[in-house]
Amino acid sequence: MQYTLMMKLSDLNCGESSKVIQISNQPKFMRRINDLGIVEGVVITYVARAPLGDPMLIKVRDFMLAIRLDDAKKITVEKL
Repeated sequence: MQYTLMMKLSDLNCGESSKVIQISNQPKFMRRINDLGIVEGVVITYVARAPLGDPMLIKVRDFMLAIRLDDAKKITVEKL
């Protein structure tokens, strides 16, 4: 039996990778996040966090993206 660990994107530790499982169903937020390339099934790697803790730097496909913690809390991921 294999267990999957689902969590919010904001809960990842530096260097960890995850796969997007679900994005908040708020239409405006979902459209903006999808435009940035964050869609269900994409792999995200948490790279770094700003000195004061917000925003966090993630790698999506082949580019780096800074995302606010409030937005990262609306994205459910599966730890890889």
